[in-house]
Amino acid sequence: MTFTAAGRQLEGKINVGPETIALELEVPFIFRLFRDRAVAVMDAEVRRIERAREGGSGTS
Repeated sequence: MTFTAAGRQLEGKINVGPETIALELEVPFIFRLFRDRAVAVMDAEVRRIERAREGGSGTS
């Protein structure tokens, strides 16, 4: 996943395993202010994946 913050792109990864979902996000120090926003977007995607795994539609 990519995020745009202050005109710069930040990249995050979501790794989905059989029992786990792992988030990875590298944020340069100067952009730490935007880290929470990026994590919130990734968290929403993880929740969508979890709903789909549980047989839901995967949409909000």
